[in-house]
Amino acid sequence: MPHAQLSTTQLKISLAKKAKGNGTITIKNVGLSTLKIDRLQVFSPAIGVSLPKKEIAAGATVKMKITVQKDKLKKNRRPRILMITNDPDQPEQIITIQTE
Repeated sequence: MPHAQLSTTQLKISLAKKAKGNGTITIKNVGLSTLKIDRLQVFSPAIGVSLPKKEIAAGATVKMKITVQKDKLKKNRRPRILMITNDPDQPEQIITIQTE
């Protein structure tokens, strides 16, 4: 069975004096079979996500890069990303992004 382990589910990105901010989340497959990331759903046009692979072998690690554009960010919204995988224990994981 695959099992996704994220370095964090609450990413803090600093936008002070910058138009863009970047952050990285490490996704590790601690299961015994291949982890498949079926979908990444972004809930804000200010968020960009870059993931090099959608299939992670058992024991392997992938870094997901997240970019936030300050001018497209709305103040009343909490930007977040929904990651849907074939992990039977946690098929949906929400990553919340906090901007400073």
